[in-house]
Amino acid sequence: NNDVFKTSNSLGKSLLASSFAGVMNVLLTNPLWVANLRIVQGNSLTKNRAQQNQSLWLEIMEIAKQEGILQLWSGTTASLLLVSNPAIQHFLYDVLKSKLIVWKQQRQRQQRGRGSMSSSGGGKGMALMRPLEAFIIGAIAKAIATIVTYPMQLAQVLLRLQEKKPSSNDDKKEPGNSSNIKDRENDKNDDENQPYKGTVDCILRLYQRNGISAMYKGMNAKLLQTVLTAAFTFLTYEQILSAVQKSANVALFQSMSSLKRRTGSSQRKF
Repeated sequence: NNDVFKTSNSLGKSLLASSFAGVMNVLLTNPLWVANLRIVQGNSLTKNRAQQNQSLWLEIMEIAKQEGILQLWSGTTASLLLVSNPAIQHFLYDVLKSKLIVWKQQRQRQQRGRGSMSSSGGGKGMALMRPLEAFIIGAIAKAIATIVTYPMQLAQVLLRLQEKKPSSNDDKKEPGNSSNIKDRENDKNDDENQPYKGTVDCILRLYQRNGISAMYKGMNAKLLQTVLTAAFTFLTYEQILSAVQKSANVALFQSMSSLKRRTGSSQRKF
């Protein structure tokens, strides 16, 4: 019970530290992402200049000058919420991994008899993880985390790409003007051209536009990329962890054997 408490306490501190690091990373790098997406999508404010003069820093300065410095942090709320993505991923991976290890240990007890498990696979269960199992569990954990947080990822990109449009004085037209009435009707029907007010507004308008499918548009490519990356990462992690554990056990065995030999030789002298 004490070991379990220490492990959970260490995991909690690790998640807290990683979350804090993720928040600081979002706040510091969000302007870079906004400017980079503008340049990649062709919405750069410096696209009319010479190609050699177009740069990331110049784009950042132009956005701050023309649209305001706060526009550099558009989509920050979604980015902060997306810090939960790796937390969900690692939590699900640990849960699925522990469930698998417990199931395999119970199966070994049934096959070999109660209390006859080998010392290498009984305690911590690290050696029980096979490469294919780590790959599948990592893929499942990342897939669930991506599906849960994908609407926020889509809102993050849309908020970063949108430009802040200057307010117009066209609304000061006479109430009875027919052209003014047509303009108002067009404004109501042209909701897609209205800028998003924030993360929640973006997600709600996507849902109102085309339902759930609009909130998960383009998820297939994102899911394939992130799932494969996470699966190979966890596979490599488990293999390195297993190799380090085996090396540590061999080194400990060798040091204990050397200590026993030295103790035996010193006792013979006396």
